[in-house]
Amino acid sequence: MKQVQDEDAQKHWQGKIWSEDGVVCQGLFKLLSTLITARKSAPTWKHKFLVVTGIVQIYLMIRSCYLLERMNAGQLDILASASRGLRQHKHAIKCGELGLSRLSTDGNARINHAAHMLLLAGLMRDHDAVYAADQPGSKAHYYFTELRKYFEDGEYDPLEQKIRILRALAWFTSKYSARDFTDAREYVARALMLTQLLRAKDQEDAIKREFEHLL
Repeated sequence: MKQVQDEDAQKHWQGKIWSEDGVVCQGLFKLLSTLITARKSAPTWKHKFLVVTGIVQIYLMIRSCYLLERMNAGQLDILASASRGLRQHKHAIKCGELGLSRLSTDGNARINHAAHMLLLAGLMRDHDAVYAADQPGSKAHYYFTELRKYFEDGEYDPLEQKIRILRALAWFTSKYSARDFTDAREYVARALMLTQLLRAKDQEDAIKREFEHLL
């Protein structure tokens, strides 16, 4: 934490305030990510309203002040998540596809894997929302196939990221199940096992609500 504070202080002294690697931009993305997570567990409608209001304001500020072409993969994933939550699926697709192209410039394989899988999961959902995935040749189906093929090939740090991937796989296989829900049930069971291991009660409750029909 001290190192992060020192880096922020350094940027203040260097005048890196409004640039893409400046303290304002980084702070906006951190807060946006926190609010997206907080929205899912808001205890009352008032909390939820205030959180959503904050998300909209920060989202508009980022889109107005910063260029997608200068954002890194992590920032693009956060912006895609916000766009998805606000039903701006075409913009989320643009962010996700640009994010995938950014990954080749990052030398950290562990971070790359998690970021790659999260972007694939988001693109799968967004293409399904805009174009539907009821045909095997659809883009949503393509991203699902890529996600299912590679999601076990690397590490997740933090491990909670893997829960997001398992939930995405469960969602797709539940929605487009050919005959039964065997695959979807397996993904749900694995996601629940991870939530219990990590004591992520909010995630566990969310999974039980979303996939009640599979439990």
